[in-house]
Amino acid sequence: VEYLREGDPVRALRATVGLGVGYGASFVVKLALGLLMAVLWVVWLIVG
Repeated sequence: VEYLREGDPVRALRATVGLGVGYGASFVVKLALGLLMAVLWVVWLIVG
């Protein structure tokens, strides 16, 4: 799809890789925040 939009295979590949890196970084951040939230909840249970 990017190749049809861009017309240039190098630019299309760069755009696709950038999209993948962005989604991957977003997943890692969301996973880390979710794990942090779970750990803080367990600490709250133990302390409280």
